[in-house]
Amino acid sequence: MKKLQSLLLAGALLAAAGANAAEPSETYLSRISGKFGNGIINMATGVGEIPKGMYVESNTQGAAAGIPMGFFKGMFNMMGRTGMGAVEMLTFFIPTKPMVNPAFIWENFSRDTTYNTNWEMYNTK
Repeated sequence: MKKLQSLLLAGALLAAAGANAAEPSETYLSRISGKFGNGIINMATGVGEIPKGMYVESNTQGAAAGIPMGFFKGMFNMMGRTGMGAVEMLTFFIPTKPMVNPAFIWENFSRDTTYNTNWEMYNTK
């Protein structure tokens, strides 16, 4: 448990270091550290997609239909966010933009999670 807490803290610090990665003055090191931290955090918080899916679907369809439908949608998004987090963590040395939108689960909690199908590189200018 202590290792997991240390890993989450390290991921949060790395993600915070690379939070403004859209700026052209960012270095390669800050971009890859941000991507690595983003991957760790998305792997750890993927389970939060289940209540998020139920919340989003309940707001659009009502609680009776939204909770069960949102549960299954959340399960799908949990696997997607966790899987994309693993991919981002393993390919951190390639400075791409986040593959999950929103990048973190707590950003815009009332919006559906989407996934980028292509690897979009940062502008190198």
